[in-house]
Parts: sequence; structure tokens; C-alpha cells
Amino acid sequence: MPCLAYVLRGRETFFDADGEETAVAPGDTLLVPRHHHMVSEFSSETGPLEAVLFFFSDAVITEFLAAASCGVTTAPRSKTALFSGSPSLREYVGALPRVYGGLQASPALVKSKLLELLLLLDLHDRQGQLWRFLAHENSQRARRNIKQVMRAHALADLSVADYARLSGRSVSTFQRDFKRAFGEVPSVWLRRARLDHARDRVIEGKDTIADIALAAGFSDTSHFIKAYKSQFDLTPKQHRLHLA
Repeated sequence: MPCLAYVLRGRETFFDADGEETAVAPGDTLLVPRHHHMVSEFSSETGPLEAVLFFFSDAVITEFLAAASCGVTTAPRSKTALFSGSPSLREYVGALPRVYGGLQASPALVKSKLLELLLLLDLHDRQGQLWRFLAHENSQRARRNIKQVMRAHALADLSVADYARLSGRSVSTFQRDFKRAFGEVPSVWLRRARLDHARDRVIEGKDTIADIALAAGFSDTSHFIKAYKSQFDLTPKQHRLHLA
């Protein structure tokens, strides 16, 4: 995710892969693109650098771009963007621990506060670099190979929405692309993939049926046995006896 770093204390100089230098001071706000690496020797004489980091989901970025004025064009590529400090931004960041410290904020509240932060920063951005930065980030959301994603995470306890995010797609686009790639809906494919994995472990004979059921995503062993027999015409125990 793109990251916004608000510097509380200290001064530091960072270098990216191209050798470009970025110096930050207290009150500065640094925007860092996704997949962007910066390094520093952390040799500042003013003490350790302290900063608050904010990470923005695609949903927050999309909502900001729709709400903010967009009389600028996108940049050819995302680069770090540095904003000097402002009293209003300092007050915003400083109030967060006082107001929300110790509280369990809902996702809706977190989203609204992140959007507020971007809109506040936008008020101080006369050159439009925030909008350009996020517009490019929004356009660079990489769609991962859906088959690779599913095969790597088939056994994870994830929802369809989670798989969609992992693949860089909306839920509707994910379901459409999934059907095109596998010829069936995600729930059917996942059930078979997990049962195939369970069959391999049954054949190995090292684990109990209950452990195999849990690893395959079945909290109820009897339900797993029923599903296994429906898929392979044998219960797990029968399968092991058949191979003995």
C-alpha cells in the first residue's frame, strides 16, 4: 500500500534505488509509493527519527480522487512526494492518540479518518502533487495471476473478498475472471482443491483424520468425512485401508 509518513521528531536523509535524496524534518509529510524502497544510514545527530505511518487502501484512494479537485494530470510514475509542515496537519496528527488512544476503532471510522487526512493535506497542496501521486498509484494496482494466487492460498481461511484483494481485483471482476480461468465458481474450486490436499495427507498416513479435516478448512470432522466420500467414493479411513 502507499504510505504517508508524518515526521514527529528528528531529521534524516533517505536515498532511493535511483540515488535520489530526500531529507525530512519535524512536521514534514512524506508520501512513499507502493513497492518503493528507501534507505538511510540513520546517523542523525539530532536523535532517532520518530514518525507516524499511515497506509491507504485502494478504496480510500479511489474515494479521495473522486472527492478532490482534479485539474491536474497524472505523473508518468509515482515518486516520493514531500510536503513541508503545517499547523493544521500537526494538530490533526497530534489529536489522534488523545482522541482515539486505547479505543478499538471500526473499519468505517479508520477509513473516514484516513480520507480526512488526505483531504486536509490536499488543502495545502497548491501544486497538485498529492492528486497526481495517488492517481498514478490507483492506476498501478497490479492484477496478479489469478491461478497463482489461488494455488498459493487455497488452504487459507479467506473469503472471496479476501481472494479478490489478493489478486488486485474487485469482487465482481474476480468472480468473472475466476470463472474464465477455472470454468467454475470459487466455492466449488476451493472445496475440491482442499479435498485434493486432504486426500494427499490421507495417503501419507501421518496425520489423524481430525487434523486433516481442520487443515482442509472443515471444523466438523463428520462433515469432512461426508464431503470426502462424496468426492472420492471412499471415506478417509476406507481410503487408507484400501491402500494398506
